[in-house]
Amino acid sequence: MRTISKEELKESINQHLLWLNNKGGERLVLINYDLRRSDLSGSNLSNSDLGYSNLSNSDLSYSNLSGSNFSNSDLRWSDLSWSDLNSSDLSRSNLSGSDLMGSNLGGSDLSCSNLSGSNFSNSDLRWSDLSGSNLRWSNLRGSNLRDSNLCNSDLSYSNLGGSDLENTHVSRLYGHPWEITVYPESLAIGCERHTIEEWEGFTNEEINVMDTKALVWWEKSKESILAYAKFIQESQ
Repeated sequence: MRTISKEELKESINQHLLWLNNKGGERLVLINYDLRRSDLSGSNLSNSDLGYSNLSNSDLSYSNLSGSNFSNSDLRWSDLSWSDLNSSDLSRSNLSGSDLMGSNLGGSDLSCSNLSGSNFSNSDLRWSDLSGSNLRWSNLRGSNLRDSNLCNSDLSYSNLGGSDLENTHVSRLYGHPWEITVYPESLAIGCERHTIEEWEGFTNEEINVMDTKALVWWEKSKESILAYAKFIQESQ
């Protein structure tokens, strides 16, 4: 991994500002750099490329990072609160334990990322791609997830209280023999998709008809699965 001094980094950012304003300069491209514990708060790094870099424990709060590339980067325990990450690429990055409170992540790509334990409270995640991401123990309270893609993401133990989940597909509950997907008005388990009320009313015989191996599992898991599905739907 390459290194850069604080002075060199400052000059690179100054050149990037010139480039953004069509006054010459040069776009900030720091791929595979060691930028740990950097103070970049309040910076304008829009449309920069910091892919594969290590930005763990860095301060990027109140920064303009829109349209930037952070794919495959290490952003663990970083401060990205109140930053503008609109349309940025954070796919396959590690943001575990990071603070993104109040940030703008609209239209961003967070697919296949590690977001466990991160704080997204009151953030804007509209139209973002969170598919396949790890959101275990994350705080999404009060966030706007409208029209976002949460397909196959792990939301175990996450806080979704007060979030806007309109037109959002929340999937998947892990640790079960069938894929479980919660939709705004229904619950899909395997290839069976019904309302929560219908799932509550199914008899043992009807469950057994769906799959002869399902009854024992359903009797054990029914209460927790339906409670989770109700919580997700009531949060929308």
